Amino acid sequence: MKRLTSPAIVMLIEATLAVVTWLVSVELRLLTGLENAPLPANYWHYGLVLAAITVTCNSRFGLYRSIRLGGVSEKLETVVKSNFTALISFIFLVYFLDQNRVSRVTLVIYGILSLLTFVTERRILRKILRWSQTRIGNERQIVLVGSGESLREYCRLTQDSPELGVKVVGWFDGPVWTADFPETSKIPRLSVLPTSQKAAHIDAYVVSYASDASDKLDEFLRLRYDELTSIYVLPNFKSFALVGLSLEDFSGLPILSLNQPQYSTIDLVTKRVIDIVGAGLGILLLSPFLLALGVLVKFTSKGPMIFGQERMGLDGQLFTMWKFRTMKPGPSQPGWTIANDPRRTPFGTFLRRTSLDELPQLWNVIVGEMSLVGPRPEQPYFVEKFRQEIPAYMLRHKVKSGITGWAQVKGWRGDTPLKERIECDLYYIRNWSLGLDLKILLLTVKNGIIHDNAY
Repeated sequence: MKRLTSPAIVMLIEATLAVVTWLVSVELRLLTGLENAPLPANYWHYGLVLAAITVTCNSRFGLYRSIRLGGVSEKLETVVKSNFTALISFIFLVYFLDQNRVSRVTLVIYGILSLLTFVTERRILRKILRWSQTRIGNERQIVLVGSGESLREYCRLTQDSPELGVKVVGWFDGPVWTADFPETSKIPRLSVLPTSQKAAHIDAYVVSYASDASDKLDEFLRLRYDELTSIYVLPNFKSFALVGLSLEDFSGLPILSLNQPQYSTIDLVTKRVIDIVGAGLGILLLSPFLLALGVLVKFTSKGPMIFGQERMGLDGQLFTMWKFRTMKPGPSQPGWTIANDPRRTPFGTFLRRTSLDELPQLWNVIVGEMSLVGPRPEQPYFVEKFRQEIPAYMLRHKVKSGITGWAQVKGWRGDTPLKERIECDLYYIRNWSLGLDLKILLLTVKNGIIHDNAY
């Protein structure tokens, strides 16, 4: 069972599945008669090309990495993105570098079948790995070393997720607080480390020391860096890595990147395409409605239809955010609107309660200053104020601001506690996915358009 889930075997299985799925797609196209394009004599060669591209993309997306030390198992979205990338790469390769033309129907069929095939295959492999780890004792024996609080979280994860195949068998040089928590209290304390890891059946050390004991980490690594037993260093600054932590290579020098969102180029390009298409369609389809709202703003109160206000967006860049005017003309004053705000116009009150005043921000999305989904942008005056009062406030500017966001659909909008709003923003940045964006957009339509806190 262990060999069946090894990276090399999984690569071979998925390469074979790619070839078989391609051949099945060709046969289905012929049986259905949906297209009468001639069948190239060497059509099966394309299956080999797809196999190579599929394995390459899966490798690039990290689907062959070992998860045995507690790494997060691959998400369905990762499998979907890798399969989509492989299909697009194949289409580009065939249409631009090959004189033959592949049936478009075959490509559509393959896209659907391959997605179902690889998602199912990954689920089956996951169940096999989980069974082998829990039923036949196929677990890695881990010894914890040090006093870092991150080790407590590591213990909790390994106990909550037995499918990870990790068993903590001892703790060397641990802190006194290990007896205070259920996830650490039963781990045996070691006074010394075994001299022979092979005889002790230890597979790896997971090491983490508190910042005031960093010299102990240096000493441990100095004495044991050349042993055959694997050593994994767990950073002890999770409380500061609120939106991301990764190891980067700087010309051979390893560097920990702190609080940089872990979005790939494909992620960012896809999100931008969705923003442009979504905002463009929104402006096109809603243009008569937008014009009508603008006319009503103009005729129900004196002043311009559109109101522009300076806001802070991605990386602290300032931009002008557009809204339908909802206030009476007058000098601009920094501040939030409140219930029964005397500055609002009657029609402006309606626009704010329904959030229709935000629709001109579709233009901000088109020009790239905002996204459809993201943390709401704030006025520079408040940014400078809040950054001194609220920990991690500035991290919300690590991504583009949005017309709607996780905090808004959770009800934290308007004059509501900032702490909860910031927590929602950081959650969004840490857990961003196209699926989460779609969920937020759907929730915005369901319960985010009209809200009691929208003044």
